[in-house]
Amino acid sequence: MSSIPPPSSPRPGPLGDLGKKLVPQTNSNAQVDVADLKRKSVRGGAVTMLAQACSIIVHLVSTLVLARLLSPDDYGVVAMVLAVTGFAGLFRDLGLSSAAIQKKDLTHAQQSNLFWLNIAMGVFLTLIVSAASPLVGLFYQKPELVSVTCAMSASFIIGAVGTQHGALLVRKMQFGRQAIANISGAIVTLLVAITFSLQGYSYWSLVWGSLAGAFVTTCLLYLLSPFSPGRPSKGSGIRGMLQFGANITGFEFVNYFHRNLDNILIGRFWGPDALGLYTEAYRLLMLPISAIRAPINTVAFPALSRLLEHPEAYRSYYRRVTAVVAFLSMPLCALLFATSRPAIEFLLGKQWLGVAPIFSWLAVTGFIQPVAGLRGLVMLSNQHGKAYLYWGIFNAIFVSIGFGGFNFEVQESDVKVS
Repeated sequence: MSSIPPPSSPRPGPLGDLGKKLVPQTNSNAQVDVADLKRKSVRGGAVTMLAQACSIIVHLVSTLVLARLLSPDDYGVVAMVLAVTGFAGLFRDLGLSSAAIQKKDLTHAQQSNLFWLNIAMGVFLTLIVSAASPLVGLFYQKPELVSVTCAMSASFIIGAVGTQHGALLVRKMQFGRQAIANISGAIVTLLVAITFSLQGYSYWSLVWGSLAGAFVTTCLLYLLSPFSPGRPSKGSGIRGMLQFGANITGFEFVNYFHRNLDNILIGRFWGPDALGLYTEAYRLLMLPISAIRAPINTVAFPALSRLLEHPEAYRSYYRRVTAVVAFLSMPLCALLFATSRPAIEFLLGKQWLGVAPIFSWLAVTGFIQPVAGLRGLVMLSNQHGKAYLYWGIFNAIFVSIGFGGFNFEVQESDVKVS
């Protein structure tokens, strides 16, 4: 970490030393491009961090209010459905937003075709998930999940409309407009959820809040983005982008299982109350971690993609991103581990103290996960889609074995006790 600049040094930008850490120095023959990238990185980092701070405030208010209006069972019901819609949602984007961001020369015809592919997949997934809703209720043995699943399936169509508009904002590093859309959607989600919960709609408060927020976010992305989709056309040259997106989708497919297998097993064998405690502990831990990682990743991905022709600058940028993420996330996770019980009691209330032990153990994993997760930036920005997929398969296999083995031991121990 660099020290505070001496008086003779130039004044730091909006991010102070953080902005300097995320911007590498390079040779003079690339000075014009890197100077422009520096300005956009520092400005974009400042905007995304400010937006993330606003998002944290909204989520904290949501936690403080809704946790006192709703029960763990209400959260568990929605978590069961999200485990299903989250899996289907892997195919809504098809990795095409990342392909659009990473593409060196992106034409309007190419992005228009990607837009219509996203729309087609959104409609398809809505129909498929709605048709499969009875199976969801049967699997969890809760009939009320059928109507909840049908309602939540509408999110695929809603989200598909704004996918390429959001991707172009990131590609052009216009993070301010993206922040307006995301924060507005989060505020609407909160207001709608609180309004419905006060009227006694229990878990439906979370469902309608989520759909309303997604709709507002999509509308604003569509209005604020410079992208205006044209008609589908042939011969636009998107085959390579589809292959790149397919590798990302493959990674997300296998990654889903080890990220959600725990939710599925807990919901199936211990019920919605236990699942509600677990998912709330996980959500609370990921809130500050995401607040650190998300804005840095958002800025770093398009920046690293543009530095491929400057290896030294690329390496310098990545080292500084890693240092910043580690410096911010590791002490935070250590603090959360040490103060889990009072933190849970303050944020959620005494009725949620069962979350505290789970929260502590998750904080141990969170100590290293944000830094380890940066490997995806390197693979994707270097167009190594297959390596990204293979790593996901390797990681998912071993994590799933761990979940399955632990579940077997717990079930066996319950049988012995009984």
